[in-house]
Amino acid sequence: MINSLDKKKFNIFVLYIKEGLLKQELNQEEVKIKKIGDVLKIKSFFNILYFFKICSYVKENKINIIHTQDPILYYIGSIAAKITNIKHIRSQPNFISKYERKNAKTLKYLPFEKWTNHFITFNKATKKDLVEVGVKTEKITTIYGYYDLDFGISKEKIKRIKKGLGIDEEKRVICSIGRLAENKGLELYIQMIPIILEKIDNAVFLIIGDGPLKKVLIEMAKKNHVLDKVIFSGNRTDVDDLMKIIDLGVYANEKSAGMGIVPRNGKVLISVNSEIMSEYIVNGKTGFLINEKSPQAFGKEVIRILENEKLMNIMEANTKEFAINRFDGSNNIKIFENVVMKILNESK
Repeated sequence: MINSLDKKKFNIFVLYIKEGLLKQELNQEEVKIKKIGDVLKIKSFFNILYFFKICSYVKENKINIIHTQDPILYYIGSIAAKITNIKHIRSQPNFISKYERKNAKTLKYLPFEKWTNHFITFNKATKKDLVEVGVKTEKITTIYGYYDLDFGISKEKIKRIKKGLGIDEEKRVICSIGRLAENKGLELYIQMIPIILEKIDNAVFLIIGDGPLKKVLIEMAKKNHVLDKVIFSGNRTDVDDLMKIIDLGVYANEKSAGMGIVPRNGKVLISVNSEIMSEYIVNGKTGFLINEKSPQAFGKEVIRILENEKLMNIMEANTKEFAINRFDGSNNIKIFENVVMKILNESK
């Protein structure tokens, strides 16, 4: 998001805590960046220190708006904005009632919500979640991310990636992405494999991610006699490139949004039907939303697509069009910039 903002319109200052991907990915020639600490905990003396540092930095650099995107920094940012008499925007990536229960309580019973001028969510389900804990609808804008979409990749690179994973060129690749933990639908993914292999014997199953359930999944694959068809890649930094080698993705968790990176790369995604996943899949057009959460139901739809090349080509074309309309960063950053300008104009 920061790299995409119009630097002719905005002077951008980044305060960060701890080293991470943000600093690595920033175009530091176009923004001013400063580290203010190393400790990030909900109950910490350092939060008071961060508050004073932010207030001082705001006054020193004549900043107009504070933007935060972290459960701990939400309330620090809103208080600092209130004290310095400027505006506060909060990007809310998580379901607050499920993953940020303390923040849900502060929104209901403390004035932090009133001191936040606008909320950004990355899907409508999260917007609905914020409304349920007391945020006014007119204070929320949904923006589906700020992604640089790129559907292209060379055949040579595809060969190189497949070779690195030990996948033969002619294999069909079905993938799962995410933390390997319980309640993520991964057990269903493993149970689905024998069903698919009965019809598509040249399929392999790529599991991207790591976590405590890995040993359990390996044992399940052994019991189902499909371990030789499963590739555990571990955590990867080149997931966008990996999406270029897959045929489709499977996501069997209805409790949260996941694997949006699949349609963002123009690939077909099959998911359990849920309110949030319907924002990432147009059922029957860009993929399938499945009501029956069973290996048989998922396996049936995977086979249906892999056996019908015409259907897959149509769905991939539809998915690319859908991704451009919903996820393209060059369009979505303008929505964010308009929110910022509206808030600035309201303060005049």
